[in-house]
Amino acid sequence: MVSAGCSRAKVGKLIKLVGHSLGIKIEGAMSQRTVSRTVLEAGIAAKLQAAVEIRNTEGLTISQDSTSHRKQNFESHHVCMKVPDYAEVKRLNEAGSSTKPILKPTNCFFSLDATLDHSSQGSVNAWKDGMGGVASIFNNSPLAKRLQWKFSVRDFLAALKGMKGDHANNEKAMAKVITGWKKEECIQELGEKNMQGKASANVILCLAAWNEKKLEEVGGIEAWNQLSPTEQAKKDSEIMRRIITELGEEEYDSLCPEERKELDLFIWSGCCMHKDLNSFKGSNTKMMAEWEKLGVEPPCLLANKANASILH
Repeated sequence: MVSAGCSRAKVGKLIKLVGHSLGIKIEGAMSQRTVSRTVLEAGIAAKLQAAVEIRNTEGLTISQDSTSHRKQNFESHHVCMKVPDYAEVKRLNEAGSSTKPILKPTNCFFSLDATLDHSSQGSVNAWKDGMGGVASIFNNSPLAKRLQWKFSVRDFLAALKGMKGDHANNEKAMAKVITGWKKEECIQELGEKNMQGKASANVILCLAAWNEKKLEEVGGIEAWNQLSPTEQAKKDSEIMRRIITELGEEEYDSLCPEERKELDLFIWSGCCMHKDLNSFKGSNTKMMAEWEKLGVEPPCLLANKANASILH
């Protein structure tokens, strides 16, 4: 509400009005100071919580949907995963019990963003930016230092096992882009581990061979020396990524089928609403045609809004 331009002094009143319109009675109202502290602290706390829960889960799925308001596209994101029952956690802590809390599947709100467009790549970029922000906040927090944990976008992709969306073409395309992104980061991670496991001498030989290939591609050492430092750095970065990718693909191919299946698992599920609606409309059209063929009187018009003028 604050981001949308609502005065912090009126957020509490607005929440009560929204609740009233939905039939929800809200006791009390947030003050201007509480709103300010919530914007500052609760948003950060939510990102810390998301990092911990994603890091600890065995698997998760994502879902999203978007709408536009005054030509501005807005996109909401949700993550479904097993998280602790925090009410139970509180009871166990107060009782001094060492029993682990029960994990239950929960649909967690992740973010609501204004996007530049309604494209599949724009949607994927929103997830990249969102998870990147979570990683940055968590890794720089006292909590991460105390737990000696790190959180990265790769932790999210490793746990990501599926996506739910509607049957719009951009949602289908987004699922394909995310599948490719997940596979690419998986290969890069395997390649980095492969590189780290190699002996120093083998790493040097590998880098030397690729360095020769790099010089051949640019036209030799003289052509290389004519490049600016920025262009040389870009070429070095590209060649390093190719090295890691090749090593990662070698590592991936060496895995057993079960291990590869676990890494590749990604299930896309679409909304069935329009399919059901099309089936119903198609059946109704056929049924209406049969009334005319059989020469029977069809049912009377129902008194809905569309037929009001006809019935009148």
